[in-house]
Amino acid sequence: MQPTKGAHIMVDRSRLDNRQAIAFTSPIDGRVMFVLPWGELSYIGTTDTDTVESPDDLTVTADDLVYLLRSVNSRFPSARLGVEDVRASWAGLRPLVVDRGHRAASSRPREHIIVQGSGGMLTVVGGKLTTYRSMAAEAVDQAMRELRHRDGRRRHAEARTDEEPLPGGEAADLSQFRERGLELGIPAPSVDHLLRHYGTEAAGIFNLGGADRGLLRRLLPPHPAIEAEVVHAVRRELAQTVEDVLVRRFHLFYEHSDHGVLAARRVAELMGEELGWDPPRVAEEAERYLAFVQGTTRP
Repeated sequence: MQPTKGAHIMVDRSRLDNRQAIAFTSPIDGRVMFVLPWGELSYIGTTDTDTVESPDDLTVTADDLVYLLRSVNSRFPSARLGVEDVRASWAGLRPLVVDRGHRAASSRPREHIIVQGSGGMLTVVGGKLTTYRSMAAEAVDQAMRELRHRDGRRRHAEARTDEEPLPGGEAADLSQFRERGLELGIPAPSVDHLLRHYGTEAAGIFNLGGADRGLLRRLLPPHPAIEAEVVHAVRRELAQTVEDVLVRRFHLFYEHSDHGVLAARRVAELMGEELGWDPPRVAEEAERYLAFVQGTTRP
């Protein structure tokens, strides 16, 4: 592996007023960048630099911020974005395969390879998020071929991931689900948020709220997320920490000005009811999230 780092930032969308995804090239180094609408925010990325940082210690540096802001200001000169306008920032590592051609980071191939170990284990190396279904299909097909070879099977099922809807994607028309949410008294922005994030799976969240109307409350107004989502995240999506919920489930970490800190205690309480945490554990989990925010937000 030869990973590269990609850093991203978010700013208020009103500063750019983009209603669609926009791709452009940075005047600094000519690499392709993007600006994506994300609700009331704009998602800007990305860098592509070599790094030896551990995934656990990855940070968005001052140089990363300057690169992204200078690049986007070149495309939106009236925005005049500065570091103080960055609402959230984060970075990740691209798991690139070692490039024998020694090309620049942004020019390295994003293709994946499947490696079979001596014990038969298959490992997918490289690739990227936008080709995950292709990688999964190839891995499953290779595993089935190996099983057929070992036990003499003549036939094997083929992965049909391109035909299978993702959870919540079984229906294109969600109007009846929207009506159900409004009938429960959920504010329209929260109903739209639930349908956008969960699709038909929102019906389960509505049922939680119907059984306990207290769960229909917003976690941290004006953000549209409601308390029932926390329960859903634990029961249906195996969330185990406050960070799981606020960062990886409904993005208060990125979308709220305080990164969801004010909701941490309530999220821990709701999770504690589901996972059997005692009061000291609830307090500990909330504090752990606060420490996470302090350690990951930009200076």
